[in-house]
Amino acid sequence: MDSLANDFKDIQLNPISLCGDCWQINFSALFDPDVTNMQLQPIYVKDAEKVEATCQFCSLLLREARNLTRSGRVIRQVDGQPLTFFFERDCQTGIAEHGITEFTKTIILKVDLLPVPTPEDVEIKFNICPIFTDRGDDHLQCVQFVSTDSIDLGLCSKWLRDCETRHLPYCRDLGQQIDKLPLPQEFHLVDTIDNCIISAPQDCRYIALSYVWGRAATLKLDQDNAETFERPGSLKQHIADVPRTVQDAMRVVRSMGERYLWVDRLCIIQDSPQKDEQIAKMDRIYGAAVLTIVAAYGSDANAGLRGVRPGSRIFNQSAATIWHDLTLVAAAPSPGDITESIWATRGWTYQEQLLSQRLLVFTTEGQAVWQCASSHLLEDTSSIIKARPVRRLRQLRDGLRFNERQPAPNPTLSPLPLQRPDAITEYMEVVQGYTKRRFTFEDDVLAAFQGFGSILQRYLISRFLAGLPEAYLDQALLWIPSIQQKRREGNETYLPSWSWVGWNGQAHYQELDSSNTERIVPVLKWYYTENSQISKPINQIGVGIDESRFGKERSSNTFCWVPLFELMADSLNIVPTSNLDSQQRPLLQFWTSCSLFHIAPRQRDRLITGQRESSLDRPIKVHLFLGQSERQLSGYLILNGERLPELDPSRHEFIVLSEAQFSGFNPITSACTPSEQSLMHNVMLIEWDDNREMASRLGIGRVLKQAWDASNPVIKFITLG
Repeated sequence: MDSLANDFKDIQLNPISLCGDCWQINFSALFDPDVTNMQLQPIYVKDAEKVEATCQFCSLLLREARNLTRSGRVIRQVDGQPLTFFFERDCQTGIAEHGITEFTKTIILKVDLLPVPTPEDVEIKFNICPIFTDRGDDHLQCVQFVSTDSIDLGLCSKWLRDCETRHLPYCRDLGQQIDKLPLPQEFHLVDTIDNCIISAPQDCRYIALSYVWGRAATLKLDQDNAETFERPGSLKQHIADVPRTVQDAMRVVRSMGERYLWVDRLCIIQDSPQKDEQIAKMDRIYGAAVLTIVAAYGSDANAGLRGVRPGSRIFNQSAATIWHDLTLVAAAPSPGDITESIWATRGWTYQEQLLSQRLLVFTTEGQAVWQCASSHLLEDTSSIIKARPVRRLRQLRDGLRFNERQPAPNPTLSPLPLQRPDAITEYMEVVQGYTKRRFTFEDDVLAAFQGFGSILQRYLISRFLAGLPEAYLDQALLWIPSIQQKRREGNETYLPSWSWVGWNGQAHYQELDSSNTERIVPVLKWYYTENSQISKPINQIGVGIDESRFGKERSSNTFCWVPLFELMADSLNIVPTSNLDSQQRPLLQFWTSCSLFHIAPRQRDRLITGQRESSLDRPIKVHLFLGQSERQLSGYLILNGERLPELDPSRHEFIVLSEAQFSGFNPITSACTPSEQSLMHNVMLIEWDDNREMASRLGIGRVLKQAWDASNPVIKFITLG
């Protein structure tokens, strides 16, 4: 720290130089967490400027304020109001997640300059943190000096060492589970010491890279050049062809005392038959890496990692020595929201973010941000003071916990409601984040989900059907569009309309109340087919929610599954109306009840038929009515698409998916009233193809059972694609 402190000699004044007002401040008490009733009086900008040359504290305030304005200057007043520094003491305990202590209890000083001082309306807010130079290692500091022109990669190495030695076992839980699984065949790594590509040594440590390809032409490994790049020094000889981001990542690996780096373009032979296998095992590749480097800056692979090369960043850090044992440092501005970066919009990088044990993020501003399961750190301060972590797999790092809150079955009591397993909650949250992402190639939407799907699949002992967990299909089908969506058409892969993978745009699932009850009762027997195979019942017997997959015996104590409509079809000797065994598409087939209702936009969302809902692209919500009159309100529907369809009885139908344990709904908000009885149906609006052989989803909603029964429904065999 002493060498870094020298960087600030040119901006420090006489160590005890303070103006008359600041001399009256008891700085020791100000930053003493045991002093609770001390307040710092506001300071006018005009007064601070008068003593800037002679007062350490006023100089610190002005320098940091200027750093944060676009113009580099701070005016004295706005509309006749004097600009003023306001202060608030904030006590930080320094205890990170899982009890890891990052620093001792301390006080930070929050500074707010009001009114907003620039024409661009830039808010000037920053934190001042103390460094007590007379404290030993047992009193960790909440701030430290930072090199101004490049990232201290030695600090990054320290973060990794601390995590591996101090955060056990929590930060290794997922890694230890994945370590037991074999890595893909032909697993290659970049040797950053010998500058070549090698077959990975057994049980070797490596760091992975997560970045955006973009449209830049980049070097890739193929069967023609694989032998060339196995020779030591080959990457150095072709360094001009190696993307800048990869070059910088290699430098980071070496500087952290590591050797091997995994980069998709250089470690997967792009024309190898094993390519698909490696893509399907991204959970193992990123989960087994000791660390993942995240290139959050830039739009392509040539953007580089800002701050890695000397002179590649400007890190302004204002500091002032107030007393011989006290230095005040203004914490650097928080990095821009990583979730707003291009990296955070791409579909492939989402699973890399979720599956990695640890992340070392290189931001647009040239800052390094550390994130593991136990801590979140920045170069100059702890993230307790600023910034927020990116989304991680919370439950999966504890292991998947099924039905922890589910009471034990008791045949002598009334049936218990079905509760949502924690693993499914995590799945649903991941879907909400994943469906916001974009893909250059729409076919990738399933492939880029396989890593997370593989982890969940191992715990559920259940496969995925086009992105939906088979063991929880009844509920998984009830996903809701968050915005107006468009059908996603794959070039080589058919993406079914009944899954969120078949639509472009964010989707989500309904949140549960505090009881964690699903309020769903399965009533259909589901069949699934793809690749021209004969339709087979899902979950072996056709049930849409298979409790046995959640570590429980299937029991009527939680719900009583009766495939009502298939039994009715059998009793009426109705035969299936379609046979699409020759189709390559993933299809769901089932008997169900079908009917038709009139639809109209909710009163506050009035549209004419065919008109586009433009308000923030929110999904179109409509009410369902029996007959032409809008007096018989029967239910509601949330449409997937961008327009209000004109329903044609020859092409459109509403179909029952399951029963819903609700007694009614609010016509304004569509919020449903929970009930112990199933008084509503979960329904889907479908549209048939020209031959009436296959139907597609148009929307999802709920209908009152009483209204459904009054609509003269009929039993039909549905093929949903």
